[in-house]
Amino acid sequence: MKIIIECPVCNSKKLELLQKLYLIKETQSKILKCVDCSIIFMSPQLSDTEIYEENYYYFNNYPEKSVKEDQIKSNFILKYIASNFPEAKSIFDIGAATGIFLNESSKKGFKINGMEISKAGCSIAESVFGINLFCGSIEDYNKKIDSDIVIMTDVLEHTYNPDKTLNKIYQLTKKGAKIIIETPNIGSFYYKIAGKKWVGFNQYHNFHFTKNSLIRLAENQNFKILSVFTTNFNILSAEGFWRTGLKDI
Repeated sequence: MKIIIECPVCNSKKLELLQKLYLIKETQSKILKCVDCSIIFMSPQLSDTEIYEENYYYFNNYPEKSVKEDQIKSNFILKYIASNFPEAKSIFDIGAATGIFLNESSKKGFKINGMEISKAGCSIAESVFGINLFCGSIEDYNKKIDSDIVIMTDVLEHTYNPDKTLNKIYQLTKKGAKIIIETPNIGSFYYKIAGKKWVGFNQYHNFHFTKNSLIRLAENQNFKILSVFTTNFNILSAEGFWRTGLKDI
């Protein structure tokens, strides 16, 4: 675990304690907000090895329900790509988990490649889908990413320094590539309903982003913002209950 005494993004020591917002009981971590850049983060933070242990996902059981949910999410993203970037032919997935998204992408005719920090995830991607992933983090990767689309879903909130992570992605990707980043939105409708029960709060999420803080981070690394939106789901659906945290009540 790593105790944070200054903002990991802008290095400011002007930090506001949001203990009333939430306290991570599993690690006794507190939620802090940087007064200068408005980024919200946990302290202490878990390291990669503490987050991505063998059972982080659902690797041992691999339930059909979880696979189906990931397939639905994958096809939502693929429809977005088809509508907005019809010229794209190749996809690189940063944080590919067990390879479900890349497998669905391959079915649509995309040339696929990607990476996953979890050895268990890489093993399942290869044994179940025949996908060979680079096993490591973006910080460990030094090859040029020559894909048209780079996907990073549910990854940025786990990093130690999202600013440096985005800088590395910017340096590695080819000119004209489109980057799709998904992360929980602490400024969302679902957070406002759920409060401290919001699903985005858990010991594995080192950072929490609003629309503005995510835009600021990306623009700091010279990315041009094409669109920003929060995915809306029916609040009475299983996905809606999960997002609000009502499943825990």
